[in-house]
Order: sequence, then C-alpha cells, then structure tokens
Amino acid sequence: MVRPLNQLLPFFAAFCLSVLLSGCHRVELYITDLPPETPETEAIYAVGNFNGWKEADPRYRFARLADGRLYLPLEPMAGKLRFKLMRGGWATVETDSCGSDLGEHVLDVKNSTQIALSIKSWKDYSSTRCDYIDIRVVQAPSFARNEAMYASGSFNDWKLRDERYRFLRDSTGVWTTRLPRSSGTLEFQINRGNWANVEANASGLPQTRAIMDPKPRSVHEFEIAEWSDRVAAEHPNLWIIVESTPEFALGESLFFASDINNWDPYNEDFRLQFDPETRRHFIKIARSKASIYFKITRGGWDKVETDSTGNEIENRSWEFQKQDSLSIRVAGWRDQLKGY
Repeated sequence: MVRPLNQLLPFFAAFCLSVLLSGCHRVELYITDLPPETPETEAIYAVGNFNGWKEADPRYRFARLADGRLYLPLEPMAGKLRFKLMRGGWATVETDSCGSDLGEHVLDVKNSTQIALSIKSWKDYSSTRCDYIDIRVVQAPSFARNEAMYASGSFNDWKLRDERYRFLRDSTGVWTTRLPRSSGTLEFQINRGNWANVEANASGLPQTRAIMDPKPRSVHEFEIAEWSDRVAAEHPNLWIIVESTPEFALGESLFFASDINNWDPYNEDFRLQFDPETRRHFIKIARSKASIYFKITRGGWDKVETDSTGNEIENRSWEFQKQDSLSIRVAGWRDQLKGY
C-alpha cells in the first residue's frame, strides 16, 4: 500500500531525527529555464532515488510559481541525491542541447539547499535542436545600451526581436547566437530589432548573409561594417545629375517622376534645376525610404525619356547608400519619335 505524501513526511522526519538530530536537510528544486518547444500543457516531474525512479509520480510534479519558475520541494534527506527531469516518461527525459544523455543530477546533501536547474532540450525534441550553427560577430559599430542585436531569417520567417536568436556578448567582446541548420542556403540579416536598423555593408547598402549548406555545429564569423540607420543619418539626400539629354525647346524644364510623388510627370516640387556653368540639370531627393524608382520627363508622359532608338526604358532605380550623387544621361524623348 502506497501512503500519501502528507502521511509519509512525519515518518521521514522521525527517521532523520532518530539517526541524527540535524542529519536530514531540506532540498528545493527550481527550474529557471525551459526549451522554447516545451508544451505549456504538460507537467514536469523529478524522478530519482527518492521514489524508486518511478515515472510521472504525482508526488514529484513541479508547481509553477508567480515569477515563472517551476518549484518542487523534496522530503528532508541526507546522503546522495540522484535524479533526472522529464515530462512524464523516459521518452521525454531532459538532454543537452544536442540530444545527448546528461546522466543523473547528483548531489551530496549535507545542508538544506536550493538547486537551480536549466533544461537545454528534451529527448523527443532533440532532433530539431541538435542541428545548429553558431554565428559570431567579432566586430560591430556601437549602438545604444538599451538595444539588442538579433538574427532574422528563413529559419523564423524573418521575425524581428526573436529572443531565441538574440546575440549575447562574451567577455572578449564577441557577439554570438545559435541558429538552426538547414540544407541548402541559410539566409539571414543581423538587425537591432527593426528593419530600419539592419546591418549594412561598406557601401551603406543593407546586408543579407547567406551560408551555403552549412555543416552541423559549424562556426561562422562576421564583421558588421555599418548600420543602415547610421548611414541614413549621415547621408540623408541623393543628388541626381542629368549630364546630357537630346535637345528640347527653350523654356521647357525637366521633371522627376517617381514612386515617391505618385509618378506625377509635372510636379513643380520635383522640377530639376539648371546649372548654366556646367550645362547640367540636377535635383536633390531626400531619403524617405530604402529605394526609389523614377524617370525623367519634360512635363508629361508624352515627353518621357526613352532609349536612343525611341523605345520605352525600364524605370530607373536607386538604393540609398553612402554614395550621395547619381549621374545619368537621357538618350531620347518619346515625343521626338518619328510619327508620334
């Protein structure tokens, strides 16, 4: 017959008192960290030499505290404490981060003690946790103390501020995070929690990393040259300079038609200025988004630029970066086509 725990506790206390007045000690187990895939609805148990290694013993089920930790007090004891943690059976026992057996937790109980435990993975989930690569950022431009650095990519649907892929800095100043490995190409961006604050290359363009068929548990080191928001602050404008065009009537002007002005071909706010000394037209465009599309017109879509043979050209495009000026040449005008 198995007696309830509340009936057994007096016997344990009496036994300890009979052996040595202070020979038994209180042991409290706390679980402070769980793997992210841990089912919220499942219970977690301790199993060990204190209960004959019985699985899913309700007497040794952890309770959840208000602060999020899991808590289990054991009966007063002395000597060697041996135990493992599981979610109900040996198929769900805890493992290391790669699914390898941890062995038993062993403690020589000589004093009342509290044990903090961090579970890295579970046996039934370890196949998805084991296959990983480490990303190390050995150099990065500084950023505010209240910010953090994250990886976003194909492995998490490009989610921002994913705490699973937050970089941690070690004592040597190197930032590290661990990403799930996959076959094929692993793509990701390093950011500070916002798409406006992504890593940029030396030219100031947003940087997307790609690792081809990474090996399991491989280490990949990177240097971050710039942050896109810092580039934007230092290079807020683009000067577009029209070096040359086919001739057009005296008194006409050139206009900038773009996705930033609803493709208006005759917008006075986007009229190009003319420099009589250099004989060039120019306009300053403020950086309002990462990239723009545009064409040059003489005040209407019937007077839009073309190629040298009069054929329509693709929209011009520009990605904002460190370069502050763009020189272009207009090869032809639509209204100057024969038969137009």
